[in-house]
Amino acid sequence: MQPGGLDPSDAESVLATYAPGLLAAVDAAPDLDGLAHAEDAHNGLVRVLAQVGLPVPAIGRAVALLNHRVMARLYALSMPPELVAQTCLVVMGSEGRAEQILKTDQDNGLIVRDGIDPLSLAGPLKDFSDGLARLGWPPCPGNVMVTNRAWVRDEAGWAETLARWVRLPNPDSFMSVAIFADAGAVAGDATLLAGARQRLLDLLAGHGAFLSQFAHTALTFETPLGLFGTLLTEGGEHKGRLDLKKGGIFPIVHGIRALALEAHLPQTNTLDRLAALMQADRLERGLAVDLREAFEFLLALRLKAKLHEARQDGADNLIAPAHLAPTNARNCAMPSAW
Repeated sequence: MQPGGLDPSDAESVLATYAPGLLAAVDAAPDLDGLAHAEDAHNGLVRVLAQVGLPVPAIGRAVALLNHRVMARLYALSMPPELVAQTCLVVMGSEGRAEQILKTDQDNGLIVRDGIDPLSLAGPLKDFSDGLARLGWPPCPGNVMVTNRAWVRDEAGWAETLARWVRLPNPDSFMSVAIFADAGAVAGDATLLAGARQRLLDLLAGHGAFLSQFAHTALTFETPLGLFGTLLTEGGEHKGRLDLKKGGIFPIVHGIRALALEAHLPQTNTLDRLAALMQADRLERGLAVDLREAFEFLLALRLKAKLHEARQDGADNLIAPAHLAPTNARNCAMPSAW
């Protein structure tokens, strides 16, 4: 049971309650070895938070806070102090949305203040990326990382890149906009990201055709349902397993992302976007509630399956259909009324 009076949405209070002293240990880590020692609590923390019945979105926010503090400390250890304030380290994808509970690969970028050559930061950024790998975040297969020059640009460079993505729509630019739209500031000057995000929203406001094609990406994957509601599993090396992300999570996340960008909303977390869309009368309340419940339920199913398999790397979203049996589904914590 959760301690009386604990607000699950307050990530710092959650960590103070279930992992007292952890954030302080992370902030005080003198080097990579010390940071690795403090970070050892990550895997056990996820299991504890799940066992006490914390809602899955609240677990995601608490883990995101821990992850971001770890990354911020590692960045401070890797980057010359005078340059930290001249840059903004961002995380993207589910990490940027505070929805990545189990560790996955690195997904980050850097915004550098105009007047500083991004190429001069290559050495510290490699140290940072290598440090992340040691802490459990392997390199990104798609190379969306600070070691890739394409994701390290000064303010002018990002302005030019964002404009090119929006004005020359294609599958690659749709993916890039989706990745950047979920960016969250982790270290350095967060106003650099705020400025870049505003530029993206301003660009999209004048390009309805881009948003239309962008939103259609939500239909990339077919719903894995056969006749009479049977589940269609993967073939090949993943035969007999179900991909919850492709089959249900991605369409919800991307559809809500597209609506939020169209509405010029700054939120990045999926549930925050849903609430903002409803408040702005961009989404009917009943549909918003249904989407929230479906999204939270899918996240709970994925987390239960991963913990059942004793996997903590979050490397994929494939689970055995047996983990979706009605008895397991009923045991997943359902969201409270919205």
